[in-house]
Amino acid sequence: MKHKRFNKNRFATCIVCLAVSFMTLITQETVAYYATSEIASNVITSGDIALKIVEKSGESEFPAEGVEVKTGDIVSKKVSVKNTGGHPFWLRIKLTNGISNEALSADVFEIEFNNEDWIAGSDGYYYYKEIVQPGTETAKLFSQVKIAGSLDNAYNGEKAFLTVTAYGVQSEFNGTGSPLDVAGWPDA
Repeated sequence: MKHKRFNKNRFATCIVCLAVSFMTLITQETVAYYATSEIASNVITSGDIALKIVEKSGESEFPAEGVEVKTGDIVSKKVSVKNTGGHPFWLRIKLTNGISNEALSADVFEIEFNNEDWIAGSDGYYYYKEIVQPGTETAKLFSQVKIAGSLDNAYNGEKAFLTVTAYGVQSEFNGTGSPLDVAGWPDA
């Protein structure tokens, strides 16, 4: 029986080939692993809705301290709202009036409202008929206030107030027809 002679060079060459093949497989799997493990990040931001109530007396801003009046006086008070944010919105306004800290009935002030551009809601709010676009200002809700005869001498020296509160709610994807039908109005 003849024994084949063991060739050391051939054995070493086989070991080197196996090692190279093994390293190639590991490297390929590592590359494949890194190629499939990438993560994509998406950033979503929301817009802003911002408004400013514009109150003027004539062409000037309405005085912060108010004006002195007596029964029968007519005061120039032009009220509108400007969209100072980056997105359009629906708008509603609530008026509150009174003397000093006492709320009074609505007939203390006689106001002619702009019913062409505004809707008087059954909930006591006035709704602007159109969407208010960024950078634009609404038509005036009213332009003057008359002090009614119900404000008698018992209130001499007191301060009458007419507070304007405005609410905006996004118009994008929120109704298409009337501001009375949109969702998201904040509770008063």
